[in-house]
Amino acid sequence: MDSIARIQRGQPPYVLDDEVAARLEAESTEILRERIEELRARTLRRVDRVLQKYDPAAPYPTPGSGASSGRQLP
Repeated sequence: MDSIARIQRGQPPYVLDDEVAARLEAESTEILRERIEELRARTLRRVDRVLQKYDPAAPYPTPGSGASSGRQLP
């Protein structure tokens, strides 16, 4: 119908393959942007939960990290 309307206005019809590709690109780009933002937010929340488990003032390696030598890393 869009192509017919273009012809009625004296414009060339759409090249269907190009038009479908352009519309798919526009729609999928927005969907991907939203999904990436959701993933980013979820990842940052997970990082925050992990970081809350550790005492920032503790020497390295932190307790519970599996290192038992008692040495501090530079």
